[in-house]
Amino acid sequence: MLEVATLDSDLYKALEPAVDEIATLKHVRNGFIEYAEDEDFRDGFTDYATRELDDIEASFKALYKYCTGQDGVPARLR
Repeated sequence: MLEVATLDSDLYKALEPAVDEIATLKHVRNGFIEYAEDEDFRDGFTDYATRELDDIEASFKALYKYCTGQDGVPARLR
């Protein structure tokens, strides 16, 4: 990340939120794996994860748009 910030500050501004969301995505994935059998927790976690996944997707779409100039992400990249 430091190299990107040094070389292109605009790219860094687009990349940083997406990189942060990768950590959130890992947390969501691990939560589903760890608590898959706990029905009480799973229901609440599913609501949380859905909200987080919307934010993650928006961040990735913003990075894709910055890099390509295109609004939509092709299905093969999703």
